Order: sequence, then structure tokens, then C-alpha cells
Amino acid sequence: TKDYIGQMIILFGDLDPTASIFILANVSVGDQLIDVGANIGVISLPAAKKVGQTGKVLAIEPNEKCTYALALSKSENKLQNIQIIESALMSFNGRAGIDIPPTSFGQSRVLVGATESSQQCDVRTLDSLVSELARPRIRLLKIDVEGNEPKVLEGGKSMIGTFHPVVLC
Repeated sequence: TKDYIGQMIILFGDLDPTASIFILANVSVGDQLIDVGANIGVISLPAAKKVGQTGKVLAIEPNEKCTYALALSKSENKLQNIQIIESALMSFNGRAGIDIPPTSFGQSRVLVGATESSQQCDVRTLDSLVSELARPRIRLLKIDVEGNEPKVLEGGKSMIGTFHPVVLC
């Protein structure tokens, strides 16, 4: 309740209804989607319900407070088709700093070349992530990463060229 996105969900039930409606209109039972910048699951949870047990949601989020809340929601909603990956996606594999505002976890930002004092997170490319999936069939890619969207897209050129997903940034 001390987080901006958490407050918006409590008050209004959704943070961005236009994005939610668009995503749910563009996925079907059995689809796979990737939610980059999943935060607490505002998109991942309803999408997992929509794609059903034969579908899959990859929820990518580097902020451990958000992934903790997302894991709780996944459990409470008995959604086995969400895979939470505590990592950032960028145009390289490695580590980077992450800036997490104390009252708005959803505005966390990966900082390439950050100083040693900043919190660190794992970083990977979208292409390396998808290459590890058993049977990828990516239908939709949602990216909301506080200005780093071009770096995510750069790291996913092969996946995007192969699967031609609907992309929402």
C-alpha cells in the first residue's frame, strides 16, 4: 500500500486499462507471452488466466520486492502457467545497477555502468532467454522498462524476427 502501483490497483483495479484490454484482446488460450517489466503482475496475472493452462506467461522483473509480491499473487490465484524470472532484459548478458525509488517500485530503472554502491541485478537478452525455452511460440511481447525499451528490443532481434509477436511498448 506504500507503493504507487499498489495504490492504483487498490483504488482502480488496474494501472493502465487500455494496455490491459489490448493485451487480453491479442492473446488466446494456448499462447505464450512475455511481460518485460512485470512489476507485481498487473498484466501477467490476467494474461495467465486468459491463455489458460496450455499457455504460458514469462514475467520478467529485476526488482525482488516486485517478484516477491508477484509470486504471492501467483500462488494465491493458483496460476501454474506464470514463470517469474528475476532479471532485467537489455542488449547484453551480465549485471547492472538498478535504481529503485522507495515509494514507486514500478519506476525501477536498470542503470548500465552504475557505481558500485547501487543495487545490482542480473541482465540478459531476450534472445538468450527465449533460446532456453522448450517450445517457444511467443504471441505477444509487452515491454515497460522505464526508457530502456530500445535496449530490450535490440537484445531480442532474433526472437522478434522468428516469431513476429505483437509488441506493446
